[in-house]
Amino acid sequence: MLLFSDNPLNGIFPNSVRNLSTFHKYFEIGHCSINGNIPREIGSLSNLMTLLLDNNQFVGPIATTPRKLDKLEALYLQNNKLEGSIPPDLCNLESLVELNLASNEFTGGIPECMRTLKSLRNLYLAFNQLTSMVPLSLWNLTYILEVNLSSNLLDGSLPIKMGNMKPSNILLDEDLVAHVANFGMAKLLGDGDSVIRTMTLATIGYGTR
Repeated sequence: MLLFSDNPLNGIFPNSVRNLSTFHKYFEIGHCSINGNIPREIGSLSNLMTLLLDNNQFVGPIATTPRKLDKLEALYLQNNKLEGSIPPDLCNLESLVELNLASNEFTGGIPECMRTLKSLRNLYLAFNQLTSMVPLSLWNLTYILEVNLSSNLLDGSLPIKMGNMKPSNILLDEDLVAHVANFGMAKLLGDGDSVIRTMTLATIGYGTR
């Protein structure tokens, strides 16, 4: 276990991270004002299960994720200045339970291959510049509990019959326009800039509670 968070370290993340023991399972270096790119050498920590690099000043795209990180269960990269598209290589992290990429500058669409993250429970992609439609396969993830896609540029519509969605989770306003309340166990949090509406029948009561 390596913990460095909440220190004014500044500077860049050294490539020598590859020299750290592969036995480390937990690496935390959040809130440290680290800048520059995330070194791809971090993929050498093959036994890593939790990686926290949040609340720094990392820039550029996420480097190619080696398959050596196949034990990684939690990845926290929120509140940085990362940009570019969300790399499909993240879909190789098949043990991933929680993925937080919120509050960065990611563009493009949500990778369709995220359907392969069968263990994923929490997905946070809010406050980026993501576009296009939400992949329908995302809602077929069996164990998904929480999804936050708010404050992006997503468009299109979502079908009523999605993996964990129940009819009682669709609430109608006074104009009989359906609003997504949550997705069964999964919740779509913060619909501010990503409001998704579709004409259909559901439960009367939106805006009356």
